[in-house]
Amino acid sequence: MPPAVQKAVVFIRDRVERGDFPPGSRLPAIAKLASMAGVSLVTMWKATKELRDLGILSGYHGQVLTVAGNFSVASHWSNQESESRLNDSSNALQKSWQRIKANLEMDILNNVYSSGGPLPSFKELQVRYNTTYRTLKKALSRLLEEQLVEPYKKGFAVSLPSAGKSSGEIVFITWGKVPGFLDIGSMDDFLLHSLESQSRNMGMNFRILIFSLIDDTPVFTNPGSERPVDLEDTEDIYGYIYLVNQEVAVNEHIFKWFFHTNKPISLINEIGDWQLPSGIAGKPLVRQFTMTASAQPVREVARYLLGKGHKTIAYFSPFHGGTWSRLRLKTLSDTYTAAG
Repeated sequence: MPPAVQKAVVFIRDRVERGDFPPGSRLPAIAKLASMAGVSLVTMWKATKELRDLGILSGYHGQVLTVAGNFSVASHWSNQESESRLNDSSNALQKSWQRIKANLEMDILNNVYSSGGPLPSFKELQVRYNTTYRTLKKALSRLLEEQLVEPYKKGFAVSLPSAGKSSGEIVFITWGKVPGFLDIGSMDDFLLHSLESQSRNMGMNFRILIFSLIDDTPVFTNPGSERPVDLEDTEDIYGYIYLVNQEVAVNEHIFKWFFHTNKPISLINEIGDWQLPSGIAGKPLVRQFTMTASAQPVREVARYLLGKGHKTIAYFSPFHGGTWSRLRLKTLSDTYTAAG
C-alpha cells in the first residue's frame, strides 16, 4: 500500500475507533475527508476503497459512504495488525527510496546526467523512475548527503568533482598526435566520463594527461594546453589508467615510464591483437583489460551469412588501420575458406 494511502486509511480508522465516525454513520464527502487528512482526492478515494474491501466502510463509488453497522475494531483490524501494516508500509517505503537512489546513482556514475549539469524536474524524474514525489525526495536527500548532487534552483544538479574533498587522484593517460588535443571517439568519451564519475564517487580526483611525441621525445600535456607538464609519481597518485586506442599508443617510452612506478596500472586495450611488453607483463600491479571485439562474434556472423547462401561477401571498415579491424577480415576470410 502506498504511504499516502496508508496515511489516509489510518486517519479514517483512528476516527472510527474514537467514535467520531460511529457505526452506521455517514462519512463526510471524499473531498472533505481528503482536506481533513492532508492528502489528495485520488489518495483518499483509494483509501476508502481499501476500507470498503476490509468491510469497515460500505457504499460504492458515487454513493454516500457509511461506517459498517456491524463494525468492530477488534474483528476487522486489531492494533497488532495495524502496527504490522504500518511496519510493512514503512519497510516498503524504505526499499522504494533505496531502489530509486541506487538507480539515480548508477545513472549519475554512467554519465546519463552530466557533471555539473541540472537533473530533470521532479515531475520528469517521477515519470522516468516510476515513483512518487515523497520517495524521490527521500532518495535525492540521501544523494545530497553523499554530495553526489547539490541544490540547483528549484531542483538538483550533479556535483562537480572537488579537489578539497579528495584524498588522492587517479591519472588517466591517452595518446594524442597533437599535444593538448584529446583524440578520442564517442565510446572513449563515454568511458572517460564513467571513470571520472567513479573516481569522484570514491572521493578522488581524476586527472587527464595526453601523451605525445615531439621529435621522438615523450611529452605529457593537459587537455587544451600545449605546455608540457611533469608526470611526477607522487604519493597522492593512487594509480594510472592508460588507454591504448590506436597502434601508435603502443610506445616504448610510456612503457619504460610505467616500468619504474610502483603504482597500479590499468591498460585498456581497444586495438585487439596486442600483447604487453615483456618488461611490464610480469608486474603484479599491471592489468590489461581488452575492450575490442574478439574473433568469435565475427566467426558467428560469417557462419550466419554462409547459412543464408551468401557465397561472396564484401567487407567495409572505416577503421581498417586498426589491428582489430584486420583481425575481423582475417576471421571472415578463414571461415569462408574453411567452408570452401
